[in-house]
Amino acid sequence: MDDTDTRTKPVFCDEGKQKTYLEKIHQKALLIKERSDRLLGYSLTACSKEELIMESDTFSEVFFDPLSEACGYLDQNGFKVDLRISWPNQKIMYNSDHIARVMDNIVSNIVKYADKRYPVVISQTEDDTTVGLSFQNWIIRQESSQEGFNVGVQSIQSLMKEMDGYCHNYQRQNIYSIEISFPVILSTHG
Repeated sequence: MDDTDTRTKPVFCDEGKQKTYLEKIHQKALLIKERSDRLLGYSLTACSKEELIMESDTFSEVFFDPLSEACGYLDQNGFKVDLRISWPNQKIMYNSDHIARVMDNIVSNIVKYADKRYPVVISQTEDDTTVGLSFQNWIIRQESSQEGFNVGVQSIQSLMKEMDGYCHNYQRQNIYSIEISFPVILSTHG
C-alpha cells in the first residue's frame, strides 16, 4: 500500500499517524515537482527550438497579471512582498508561454530557498534601452547540492535569451537577486 492509498480507503488510525502519512505524501509530491522541473530544464537546454512566436505589448500589460499571481502565491506561502513597480509604458517583445515559465521558475526558487522572515523585494529595472524586474530575497539555507536551483536559473536564462532578453543573478552574503530584462522597442514616431 502506498501513501496515497490512505486517502482513498477508510483510515482507522489516530491523527498523529494520519498527519505523518499526509506529510509523506506532501514530501513525495515536492520530490516529483522538483524532478519534473529538472527534466523540463534539461529538455529546454537540450532540445532544438521551434520557431518562437513573439508578441509586443507594454511592460505593464505583459507583467501585471503574472506579478499579481506571483504575489498572491507568495502570500499564500507565508511570504511578505515589497512591490516597487511604477508600471512603465515601454513596449517589449515577449512570448507569453516563456513569461509564464520564467515567473514560475523564479517564484518556485523563492518558495524553496527564501527566508520568510524577510520580505521578497520585487522592483522594476529600467534604463534607456531595457526594462525589467528584479527579485531579491534573503536565503534561508545553503543547499549542499543546489542542482535543482541551478537548473531553474539555467532554464530562466535560456528562456530569456530566446526572447532576446537578459537574466542576471548574483548573491551577496545571504541576499540573492535575479534580474530579468527586455530590450525596449524604440518608437519610430517623432
